[in-house]
Amino acid sequence: MDFLTIIPIGIWLWLGIGGILPKFLLDSSEAERRVVFQSIATLAGTTAGLTLTSVSILINLIRTPLGVLDKVLLEGDKRQVGSVFLSALPKLAMTTIIALAAVSLDVLWDGRIRQIGLDIVVLWLASASVLAMARIVWVLRRLLDLSM
Repeated sequence: MDFLTIIPIGIWLWLGIGGILPKFLLDSSEAERRVVFQSIATLAGTTAGLTLTSVSILINLIRTPLGVLDKVLLEGDKRQVGSVFLSALPKLAMTTIIALAAVSLDVLWDGRIRQIGLDIVVLWLASASVLAMARIVWVLRRLLDLSM
């Protein structure tokens, strides 16, 4: 479901081609695009590390007998909580890799078609990652509410 963020990005591109909105990062300089791509790569990599750390903490909480999670969650719910965390990792990793590639390729390649494609892919993966992280925050919030 996170990858459905391509729909609003496609609408944005369509409106940009029509001159209604700015065309992603096409209207910005190479240096400005590089800052955006580097920021996205940094944020995605950092949150991937945080998510991976959270998974290890979650595994320890689930393994602990008679822990707080045992009192509030059923066995199937524990699997769902784990899958929410684990499903975010590939999106964050892809976002980091593609954004780093975009930083490198933006300097080497030129041409509007390549730039539009690169902008779409980076923004698409970044928005999918944001939705995955929002779901993690929602799950954590629910777990905190249940445990109190």
